[in-house]
Amino acid sequence: MLPGYNWVQDYYGIFGHRSDWRGVIPNERYRKYEAVLSRRDEITALLFGSSKAANIPFTENLGPGAYNFAYSEGLPRDHLEVLTVLVDELPALRQVYIAVDEMAYLLDPGRHAEDYLRRHHPAVAGIARWRFGLDYLFRPLSNTDVLYFSPQRQQRPVVSYAFDTSGRSLCPQCDAEIDADPDAHRQQPFFRFPYNPPDQYGLLRLRDDLTAILALLESRGIEAVLFLQPTYLNNLRWHNLGMLEALKAMLAELAPFHDFLVAEAALGDTLNFYDVIHFRPQIGQRMMEHLAGTPAAEPGGFGYRVGEGTLPAHNAAIREDLLNTWVTPAKYRRDREYSRWQVEHDFPRGPLPNAPAAELLIAPAAEIDCRVDTVNRGRFLGRPVRVAVQDLGMLEFAGWGKLTAAASTGYLLVREQVPLGIERVYPFAAGIQRKDVARRFGPAFEQVGFRGNLDLAGLRRGTYRLDWRLQSGSAWFQCGESASLVVN
Repeated sequence: MLPGYNWVQDYYGIFGHRSDWRGVIPNERYRKYEAVLSRRDEITALLFGSSKAANIPFTENLGPGAYNFAYSEGLPRDHLEVLTVLVDELPALRQVYIAVDEMAYLLDPGRHAEDYLRRHHPAVAGIARWRFGLDYLFRPLSNTDVLYFSPQRQQRPVVSYAFDTSGRSLCPQCDAEIDADPDAHRQQPFFRFPYNPPDQYGLLRLRDDLTAILALLESRGIEAVLFLQPTYLNNLRWHNLGMLEALKAMLAELAPFHDFLVAEAALGDTLNFYDVIHFRPQIGQRMMEHLAGTPAAEPGGFGYRVGEGTLPAHNAAIREDLLNTWVTPAKYRRDREYSRWQVEHDFPRGPLPNAPAAELLIAPAAEIDCRVDTVNRGRFLGRPVRVAVQDLGMLEFAGWGKLTAAASTGYLLVREQVPLGIERVYPFAAGIQRKDVARRFGPAFEQVGFRGNLDLAGLRRGTYRLDWRLQSGSAWFQCGESASLVVN
């Protein structure tokens, strides 16, 4: 019965039986690859990106030969794997636009291989088409099947996918509901919570992926257009802006890119977003007007072409806009995540004053289940890990801890593993709560997120022990076991 059920329901659009996408999402990677191959002699430009980029009117601005190939959680490693096969199938291809998200260095594309929603086309995956189809026919039942028949899912608006024309995903009902009651949309609870990816893929691995894409396109004589996508500005209140600036510096080293991740007033208006992640087509249209037209002449505008020479002035302008609108200077100082800004404004880079490591170590702390990710070095769960930091002048960490009470402050304890060595305490951002998840699935799912940096400039070479503590009121919580840090 299982193959019959999967054949009829066809949640992922593999068998061509479904056109009603209410509460489910098709496998866009498969469907769009098929659509592009059917027009192989017509396609002159492709847009790759995440589902955010699906709201960019690409074909509408560049003509019928342009196709929006964006797909759910599309990452540069995914694009590289698709393009490696696809570029030789499209003789007329002349331009490829690559949309990069601000969290692209966090999300791990390795998770997609086992995800029915995000599996590659069999030509890209290197498997037989019949094997690909069998995998979907014998797909085990999951929460997708249960939730699809729930009243909440059935009340969701219908999304249409223009696979055979522009590649866009369209939701006229979504737009109509927002425009009909703007105040109700502004009050949607998800706008109060940031989007916090669970992984730590790493900036260096992301750089390698983008470098390979640019080299591939150059070898085929195809123009590459690189741009950084915008986000709802509330997300930047929790984002690590030090790493965001490092991301922009990395992009500028690879090639000039277009920056839409700016503190533009339109990006702080919830009416320009479907949810906390996805902007509406009017923002996408503004992006295309810039990409297809003349870049702004002054730094800090919406849509600015950035190169290595103009990056410092551009970052300074964006930072100033954020400080004046969305992020307070006190947050910059307290979180210790934004070392570049601290250096430029003469803020101390040393450890937290009046909080010696000894005091925190003797404070009674209950151990909580914590997963701490370390950039470029995988992840660990309650066990020591050695981290060799290279290229970047900072170590980034982030994760979630199971804690029923909100943690208002986090502290990183750094102790050198030699007698009379360095003992320092650095505060970091904590208390990123997902109470929306807890309300839906129960108290057991309530977690506290944290994100921060350790600036390595003040540490001499050696081996250090790292401990993470969360403070909620007078209670202390030890986040898993210690980790080892090797500074070379």
